[in-house]
Amino acid sequence: MALVAKASPDFQFSVEERLIGVGDSSWIVLRTEDSNMSSYYRSSRKTFLEERSRTDGKTIKSTLLLDTITHTAVDSGDSSLPAPASQETIAKDREISLADVIERCPLASPVDLDQKQFALLSASPSSGVRIRSLYLISPNYIADLFGEQLAQVDWKLAAAMEDHHAVYLRFVKEIEEVGSVSRIVCLSPALTEQVKAHLQLPEICLQAGIFDTKDEAINSAKELKKKANRPFQVWSRMGPYLKPVWMLIDSYSSDTISDNKVDSLETETDAHFIAVPSRYFEEYTAVP
Repeated sequence: MALVAKASPDFQFSVEERLIGVGDSSWIVLRTEDSNMSSYYRSSRKTFLEERSRTDGKTIKSTLLLDTITHTAVDSGDSSLPAPASQETIAKDREISLADVIERCPLASPVDLDQKQFALLSASPSSGVRIRSLYLISPNYIADLFGEQLAQVDWKLAAAMEDHHAVYLRFVKEIEEVGSVSRIVCLSPALTEQVKAHLQLPEICLQAGIFDTKDEAINSAKELKKKANRPFQVWSRMGPYLKPVWMLIDSYSSDTISDNKVDSLETETDAHFIAVPSRYFEEYTAVP
């Protein structure tokens, strides 16, 4: 039987990142790069272990763990039989210890945010990522993640996850007829605290005052805490003339409202509370 030669296929590739572990100062991902090498008979896979800073997201160390090429034999024409293949190892790391990696960055097991929580996030290539009115990640930062070669391809926020360590965002760029590239971002400890506070925030909160400075709001919250023996929070939002203001918020707003205990809270604190929507809230401040 004569074999029919095939024209070379179009180049295709994909990049997938998987979260491995998270420590106090860094986090680790496994990045896999697959390519068909514009061939029906050869494909490549490179796997990297990357450690990145939790402060600024920059790569601390990148190690090529394994670089292989898979060679597939010429199609015999018998579709009932898989074409035999062999794997060629181009490079293989023999120095990295998995025990050292997970000792420094314990294994992470994040869960996806539920639909309602995910809806709190807004993301676009022109404005970056926000949760409610709090700015999380700039579009330039995300552009740098993908590099100049993919600058003309828009990204999308594909997933958001959390565990007790941090909050993680997964971005994807789909390149038509070529493949896809994904990147995972682990938010800094400071931003993680902010996002977790936003995720716990109800749609309607009880506010007991607006202040021109954060210190004024914190001091007032401490006084109310002494009177009512319950926690209060301080949140910022944009006020008139694009000037930030700080609000004193009841930490148990949902329960206070649903249990019809607003009057009781006002009596205990000698303060007046009003219901306000949380959609414009920005920065959270814990009150000691």
